[in-house]
Order: sequence, then structure tokens, then C-alpha cells
Amino acid sequence: MLKRMHTTPALPRRAWQSSLLLPLIAFPACEPMQPPPSTHTNPTAAPPTAPAWSMQDYAWSHRPVLIFALDPADPALAQQRQTLTALAPGLTERDIVIIQAVGQTVTAADQPVPASPADLRAAYHVPADQPFAALLIGKDTHVKLRSAAPLTQQDLFPLIDSMPMRQREMSR
Repeated sequence: MLKRMHTTPALPRRAWQSSLLLPLIAFPACEPMQPPPSTHTNPTAAPPTAPAWSMQDYAWSHRPVLIFALDPADPALAQQRQTLTALAPGLTERDIVIIQAVGQTVTAADQPVPASPADLRAAYHVPADQPFAALLIGKDTHVKLRSAAPLTQQDLFPLIDSMPMRQREMSR
């Protein structure tokens, strides 16, 4: 014969259930314990840094146009900027974000980002001594177009609009 190891009190069921609440009522909630202050702090430690920037941030959401120029006064860079400014509504419609690696700075959507132009050039196989280059990167992160001259509307829009992902976007 099996013995029951735990038995309920002989109180009626409702009385027994309410008796479980007594300890909670008798002992009000206390403040949670705080950990003691650390004695191992380094007052000279650098503050936390901003999250790293990566081209992967644009994967599946944007089509980056990468613009490389060694010299901020490069005429090809000025022409590319002028063209892209004129195409702004079409760029927005096609989820295009402009990333510029000019001189020693990198900007994305006209905001500085913590990236190295040399690293971007290496990642996208743009020679370090090439004065100007423009690349279209698809949402799938692959290079779709590479040019040593400024890109035009005729270079960008028909190519993007022929992509299967863009076709699906236009059909919605």
C-alpha cells in the first residue's frame, strides 16, 4: 500500500486555500536588495562607445549607393552629388541611401559614421589610388553596378526597377 507523503490539513478547502495567503499578508513586500557598490571601478575608463556602424545595417532594407572620392574637391564628386540631389524623390522611392567615403571621412545619409574609407575600399575592391568610384549595392548586399564615372538616373533607375525585389515592391 502506498502512503501519501503529504496530506492537506483537515480544514475545509476554501479555508485551507486562504491560509496560504496569510504569510503574504503578514509580511509586506520589501524593497529589492541592491548590489553593493563595486570597489573595482576604474575612474579613468572610457565611457561606453556608440554601437559600431556596418554596411550590414542596410541589408534587406536599403539599396546603398557608395561614392568614393580621394579629394573632396573632385569634379566627379560634385557632379555626382548634384545628380543625386536632383533625384532625391526617386531615391527615396527606391530605398536608396547615399554613403560617401570622401578623403578620410565616411557619411551615411549626410551623417558621419565610425567607418574607415580604406576599409570600405578594401571591402568593395575599389583601389586605394582610384580618384572616384560609384557603386550600387542591392538589398541583398551584392554589388549591382560599379562605375568610375558619376552615376546618372539612366544608370540607376532602370537597373533597380528591373530587379525582382523592386518588381515585388512596385506591385504592392
